[in-house]
Amino acid sequence: MRIHRKEFLPLAVLGFLLATPASAIPIVFDITGAVSSRSSFDATNGSVTPDNSVNGQAVTAQIVIDTDLFSAPTTFSSAGYDEISYRSVEGGPMPISAWLTIGGVSVDIAPFSGNRGYVSFYDSNGPIVGCGGACGSMTPDQWNIRTQSFENGPNGTSGSQSFYFTAAETTNPGDPASGMTWLDFSQPVNLDLLLTLPTASTTFPPSLYLTDTIFDCTSICRQVSSLTTGMTITSLTRSTASVPEPGTLGLLVAGFAGMLFARRRQVARI
Repeated sequence: MRIHRKEFLPLAVLGFLLATPASAIPIVFDITGAVSSRSSFDATNGSVTPDNSVNGQAVTAQIVIDTDLFSAPTTFSSAGYDEISYRSVEGGPMPISAWLTIGGVSVDIAPFSGNRGYVSFYDSNGPIVGCGGACGSMTPDQWNIRTQSFENGPNGTSGSQSFYFTAAETTNPGDPASGMTWLDFSQPVNLDLLLTLPTASTTFPPSLYLTDTIFDCTSICRQVSSLTTGMTITSLTRSTASVPEPGTLGLLVAGFAGMLFARRRQVARI
């Protein structure tokens, strides 16, 4: 049986798709909540001014993470915690897309020309005791997703906006082992964990933050001011975007080949 060029082209395309390795499936966060706080910071005098005018306004957001677009993870260790972070490839496409509305009004979370994305995981090393045993601190197991939009001035960044989701494990000051069960870096850690890691916490409920920062870069860049909006999350749904599986593409190839074969047999009988 001879297949004509016009008949062969679609089959070749489907064969190519079958042979192409499946890409990672985007992870989608759908979020609703409400504004819990807003405050401005004046770096010239160190003052913080709360703004309660937006408190309680409804929040909706979506965050989509394309796990294929991150660079290789980096690690960092300290006395309080170990960190594994993924970030966007320098000069590459943005691995995180997101939208946000507050009070029904859309907020531009990528207002500048430069954009980066980050995903970070933190594995707690337990309490750090100081002050001769009289005081201490602890960084619990936690994870976050962050986008950063920025504009470079003549001597550095002149404007920046960060939008991030964060969740941290519950801690109990009376229990030194608390806050240490969400993550274990002795086990494999990868971006697929974003679908299954816990979020419920009594001391650190999952939250969204949006921070706008202004810099003065006329000589050496210095922070001038910032405005931070905190948002409490009341509903969080995690899912994966739907893409064709390799098996589905294989069935398409087999079906198309069968159709061509049946057509050729019919023509031969005529």
